[in-house]
Amino acid sequence: MTKHKPHVLVTRPEPKGRELTALFIKHGYKARFEPLFDYQAHALATEKPQADIAIFISQAAVEFAQQQSAINRWQVTTFIAVGQATQLALEKLGISAISPDQQNSEGMLALPALSQVDNKSIIIIRGDEGRELLFEQLVARGAKVTYLQSYQRLWRTFPSQMAQQWHQEGINFIICTSVAMLEKMAKLLVTTDNYWQRSCIWVVASARIYAKAKQLELTHIILAKGASNQDLLTACQNGSNYDR
Repeated sequence: MTKHKPHVLVTRPEPKGRELTALFIKHGYKARFEPLFDYQAHALATEKPQADIAIFISQAAVEFAQQQSAINRWQVTTFIAVGQATQLALEKLGISAISPDQQNSEGMLALPALSQVDNKSIIIIRGDEGRELLFEQLVARGAKVTYLQSYQRLWRTFPSQMAQQWHQEGINFIICTSVAMLEKMAKLLVTTDNYWQRSCIWVVASARIYAKAKQLELTHIILAKGASNQDLLTACQNGSNYDR
């Protein structure tokens, strides 16, 4: 059994990915920034959304929506942000938003503001996919839920030799903050080298990503407390004592 100091592959997009990479380096770890996708604006379906509740699922959802329509002019009673970064992005626009301690769909569903939503109109501001569990559970509670897309993800392509290059560099930790990102990484890596499936440590940001990692038969998985950069750093710090 051996213990390894993290050499981390950061896959989340700008700007959080670059910020996380800098955070790792600041704490003395090796880190490589390799975002899996880039953001691109997507035209809003309506100029001035109306709803009882508006849920923003990411900082990017706020920023790209604001570029097209001043959010503080939306006819919305309650704003909810998935996490602190998203909440702060709304606060900078003069909007007070509720944010759960557990920064994911399960955390939002536990909020009192979403416990009694029968016949309430709810919009979920997101990218081109995601938060299906949130949508389904709110509909089950009687809410009238619609998605509002403010951006889309443009997935990057990588040369076939990239996996070998990362292995040679000594990458031994990989950060994944969504199921889609995990699936992309697994498709790129797991079929090329048994190392990624059996020896590399995968740090994931939610129970759903953890379950998918188990389904993909990844051996070493660490579940971070949340998707914030600090949570991911802490998970890797704890994982540096991970026995393999």
